[in-house]
Amino acid sequence: MLALKVNDIKEFMFQMLKKNTFDSFQVRDVIITTFTTFEMKCDINKDFYENPETAKEYCLWKDLKPFVFEIVKGKKLPKLMKIVFAADDALKEEINKDASVLYINVVFENNELFLTSGLGMKTFTLDKSAEFLWDEYITSFLKKNGVSVSTRIE
Repeated sequence: MLALKVNDIKEFMFQMLKKNTFDSFQVRDVIITTFTTFEMKCDINKDFYENPETAKEYCLWKDLKPFVFEIVKGKKLPKLMKIVFAADDALKEEINKDASVLYINVVFENNELFLTSGLGMKTFTLDKSAEFLWDEYITSFLKKNGVSVSTRIE
């Protein structure tokens, strides 16, 4: 598991809210506190679609990003923002076929931004290789996109 502090919050937010850096990630949950608290449970309501069998299970960031941007834009920073990103099926398969979910948790609070990684496996295992591969992927992904991070220190 990674626990990272984002060094340049403005650049990270630009990557997340203005560029397509995170667009392919699924989103599981969003919580944003500004003048009120906004919560999004991001599983797809398949009954909304004419062909529910073709609907995805979770929203993609590219579809939610405009709504999140509308909530956070303005002169005042949010008091809290939590976003749970998850790898899409193709990336899950690439990292480990037995992974049920691969998470990146984004938490902005008290003017600091932290990222933590996590994963769930389909079956119990003591093998940590999937966790190491996921953490390596995240580290490489952040570096490739110019996101500066440091190890989280409490």
